[in-house]
Amino acid sequence: MVGIKSYGVYLPVYQLSSEILQRAWGRPGGKGTKVISNYDEDSLTMAVGAALECLEDTDIKTVEGLYFSSTTPPYGEKMNASVVATALDMNRNALTMDVGSSLRSGTGALRVALDTVSSGSRNNILMVASDSRLAEPGSYLEPFLGDGAVSFLVGNDKPIVDVIDHYSVFDGFPDVWRKQNERFLRHDDIRYSRTEDYARNMKDALEGLFSIGNYQAEDFSKVVLFSPDPRSHEFLAKSLGFSPEQVQDPLLDKTGMIGSGHALMMLAAALDKSKPDDLILFANYGDGAEVFSVRATKFIEGFERDTIPEIERERKSIGSYTRYLSFRDLVGDYELTTPFSAIPLLRREEELNIRLHGKKCKGCGTVMTLALKTCPHCKSAKEFDDVKLTKRGKVVTFSQEYYYPTPEPPITMTVIDLEGGGRILAQMTDAQAEDVKVDMPVELTFRKLHTGGGFVNYSWKCRPIPGGGA
Repeated sequence: MVGIKSYGVYLPVYQLSSEILQRAWGRPGGKGTKVISNYDEDSLTMAVGAALECLEDTDIKTVEGLYFSSTTPPYGEKMNASVVATALDMNRNALTMDVGSSLRSGTGALRVALDTVSSGSRNNILMVASDSRLAEPGSYLEPFLGDGAVSFLVGNDKPIVDVIDHYSVFDGFPDVWRKQNERFLRHDDIRYSRTEDYARNMKDALEGLFSIGNYQAEDFSKVVLFSPDPRSHEFLAKSLGFSPEQVQDPLLDKTGMIGSGHALMMLAAALDKSKPDDLILFANYGDGAEVFSVRATKFIEGFERDTIPEIERERKSIGSYTRYLSFRDLVGDYELTTPFSAIPLLRREEELNIRLHGKKCKGCGTVMTLALKTCPHCKSAKEFDDVKLTKRGKVVTFSQEYYYPTPEPPITMTVIDLEGGGRILAQMTDAQAEDVKVDMPVELTFRKLHTGGGFVNYSWKCRPIPGGGA
């Protein structure tokens, strides 16, 4: 049976607490915290982070396609999935596709991945849902919107979760929306949307699945119900006969709503604690609703990924509301210079800056990242072998620049010796200036470098390894 072979969750390191919002606006602003992407992160870079977590034990060359889901893609016309696939160093003939425009696009991408593998045309498809949605400062939605990404690997060989049944309904009326060329989300009467849109659509889809699968409420070990607020899913669950113990925590007070990947993150959190043969009900909402029944297999035993609580322990406060606004480019102008960039330059540097490839001397085995024809160590002019660089290393030296305009000064430039060989120059992110040290363990992370030439320039930066690399 076709199913889910692996999953991974990426949440940015920064969080914004409700207390900071309350101080900024002088009124109640939700509860808990929401996850905030750094100024050099977007839905594409977070997608790479989630995919790397998902593929931790998988040879990327066995993955035959990538479906990217987002309501906030960096490009309106240009395939975003192809950039993610390049950063992951996938085969050039892999299927790539963008899915978007709705909170339900994440489960839509999952369903298409399942259909692709079920058809027999591909054996392994990676789907990733990632969002960084923006609410108008001071609005009702601002405390509830978080950022993050979730990835699932779909295949037909030893899945940890079998997907059994599926049912969906659509609805063309607006709930939360954003028109072309608008930055902020819009909404109308929230109470009306919760009763007429959310409750009705979710109940229709759930009852449809119960009918085709002949299910009863007590059949499910866990019930994952996407919720637009901290309470609506409770009323829905009660109306369908589910006990409070069955219902998965919606995580809204811990992460905020992370867009098209939120329901998938809730499913990942449920799978973290699942045992073989556990039956899980999984429902997503957005322009209708979509419901799956899935069953954990024997292969889920021994499967380990960072759980949501483990990820939470590594997060740190963004500190102030004005800093949050600067990260979102809502105050200040940090593009005071016009960075140079050109398509031929991107093409020339793709192997190192995006695919993260170096070359290895056939004479002495030295791994290099410079475009040299002669090995500087053994002076051999023999050919070099292409080699994939690792993503961990140590800081050799660094400098810090306070003058260059950035939302998070200073800019820290590091020279890193990578495990397995190779030395690279990389900008540091997710770190405080005073914490940077020589011999500091770091890992590479895919980020925005700058916007030049009218397009986003991506590259690998470095960041401190969570927990010090232990």
